[in-house]
Amino acid sequence: MKLLMIATVACVAGFLATSAQAAKIRNLDTTPYQIRIVENGEETSITLSPGADVIDLCKTSCALFIGKNEESFEIVSADNLVVEGGELFTEEETDGKPQN
Repeated sequence: MKLLMIATVACVAGFLATSAQAAKIRNLDTTPYQIRIVENGEETSITLSPGADVIDLCKTSCALFIGKNEESFEIVSADNLVVEGGELFTEEETDGKPQN
């Protein structure tokens, strides 16, 4: 019985850890970028420094703006993003290479 309870707690903990994932972005350029994030009507601005990673961009889904570009990118909490050559890509977690 004790073993079953430990296994159940481990499964629940694993589920909570994966469901709490938030979008992240990595800057592979040598240029800093101003990033605006709009989630649930609230706007946040950050500077994405060269070589920096920012996690917890948005918890569910949000609009992401880079620099003065008024075009938004719709992202969800599971997205792993990369800025390279001034462009935004999604990153495949399996190989870590930027993909369009």
